[in-house]
Amino acid sequence: MSDILTRALFNSLISGTGGIAVHSYGIYPTAAAGTTLTGGAADTYGVWAQIIAAASVTADIWITHIEINTGNTATNYIVQIGTGASASETGRIALPYMRQAVTAAGNVPSVLIPLPFPLRVPASTRIAGRVQDTAGSSTIVVHVVYCTGLLA
Repeated sequence: MSDILTRALFNSLISGTGGIAVHSYGIYPTAAAGTTLTGGAADTYGVWAQIIAAASVTADIWITHIEINTGNTATNYIVQIGTGASASETGRIALPYMRQAVTAAGNVPSVLIPLPFPLRVPASTRIAGRVQDTAGSSTIVVHVVYCTGLLA
């Protein structure tokens, strides 16, 4: 197994010509406001919401982090990121997230959750998200952080 991981790391860092590969990072959606996801009834996923349209994913990307902002609602969440056309999404990542109120008046900063391994999303693939929560109908705002330039 270590040989496979070593080879994957080497392929990600060294280009086909033997030089250091060029990587760049970005965020979807590019709007600062992010994408709002709303849970269904308690412990039930809400509907999928588009994070980025397929036409905007012009090269293969690897999702490395998910940013979550819950405002000041104390509840437990499961955030799911998926790919696919509208009404045909397939969940690819499910992340548990527990939000506890710090103060009644304070806002809680966003949380940036790293993935244990980057998730490859091919070019021209729509990315969407949905959430479930223990309270029901709670909203969160998400961004996905991605890297380009890795080899498939």
